Amino acid sequence: MNMSMTATLVAALVLVVGAAGAASTAEVDKNGIRWVKVGMAPEVADKPGAEAVPIGSGASGRLRFEMSATEITNGQYLLCVADGACKLHWDDETCHQRTTGDVFRGRLPDSFRLSDQPVVCVSWHDAQAFAKWAGGRLPTEAEWEYAASGGGRADPYPWAVGDASCERAIMVSGQTGGCGTGATWPVCSRPPGNSPDGLCDMAGNVWEWVADRWAPAPGTPVIQGMVDYSAYRVIRGGSWRSGPKDLEIANRDAVTPDTIDFVTGFRIVRDVRGQPE
Repeated sequence: MNMSMTATLVAALVLVVGAAGAASTAEVDKNGIRWVKVGMAPEVADKPGAEAVPIGSGASGRLRFEMSATEITNGQYLLCVADGACKLHWDDETCHQRTTGDVFRGRLPDSFRLSDQPVVCVSWHDAQAFAKWAGGRLPTEAEWEYAASGGGRADPYPWAVGDASCERAIMVSGQTGGCGTGATWPVCSRPPGNSPDGLCDMAGNVWEWVADRWAPAPGTPVIQGMVDYSAYRVIRGGSWRSGPKDLEIANRDAVTPDTIDFVTGFRIVRDVRGQPE
């Protein structure tokens, strides 16, 4: 990818994230990633001394992380590929896909490849490589849930009020995924489904890798002969192929970290700079 093409791609990405509808004070970095402070309203988050405590942190303190407003897009990921830091699996016949009754590996269809669609066909390791390249990391499961819930609200979905539907999320509609398209949509296509902080697509569009290994929820009974999922990694949020239950904030699933499929992508977080540990 030449420099002029890269510059054009970054400019396009800035337009995409600028239209997302999150806090106007959010920073857009050189890779077109818009960073949003999570867990409180934007007018509160930017005040000196603003505090928020991620679930499971065990201690109080100032806001500790920011999250990308969108799922990482194809355009953003291709910048990492062009830099030699990321691998692309669109055409190497490794991407798991599903049609009615059939599961196969193959080339990613063109309908998933627009610059502003969320990247898919990325393993947990691929997501980690991008996060490192971009100066961030994958969120912990607790951070992801804290962000999706707008700071620990008890509502079932990121948008708080209302059922899961194609008005608010890219999901299954009738018998067809992607609200009738059979594919992902450009990120932030459903502003009514944004979280209170302006995070897009925390429910639907693509499942999102988080950093954690799978562990049963507290209180889950141990059954003899149960499959050991301890090497699996957690995914959250549901996808364009998901129904309402999978889109609930509390829902979680797990797959092997080398899984490459057309329903799973990711977003990243970073620690707030200049803040004491």
